[in-house]
Amino acid sequence: MTQRQHPPAFADRHEAGIVLAGQLRHVGKVVERLACNDLTVRTQLPQTGEVGALATGVNNMAEALQTHHGQLEKRIGEATAAVDVLRRARTEATSTGEVWWLPETLRLLAEALAAAGGASDEVTGLADQAVALADAQGEWELAERARSTQLELCRGVR
Repeated sequence: MTQRQHPPAFADRHEAGIVLAGQLRHVGKVVERLACNDLTVRTQLPQTGEVGALATGVNNMAEALQTHHGQLEKRIGEATAAVDVLRRARTEATSTGEVWWLPETLRLLAEALAAAGGASDEVTGLADQAVALADAQGEWELAERARSTQLELCRGVR
């Protein structure tokens, strides 16, 4: 019994199919790693043909994700630092009874948080406490400034 021989054109198409499948598997593995938050991975394929265009698109997407992730981490860090300053300001004002600088601190931090994506419930609560503290100490002008900060926070105004 003789083994059937395929014509050369069939062998070429078969080999091309194997190469194409391997390239698509490579792109698929890169996408899987991106989905697992490995934003440093890139495809290592020639940038020609349809698979090359797909690989280039995946690389561009990975670059954009990495850039946006870095920007978000920076914003989160800034917002966290702002909230920490507010906590320290509240503690200082409560322990010393000196509230003259608290409304200005709240206003500046509200601006920073608005730039970072909006004030949190915690910041709004701290503004409420600043008003109550200033009112309790008879610091009417400071209380009014703190109320102004509250309104800015509620409106989302910087």
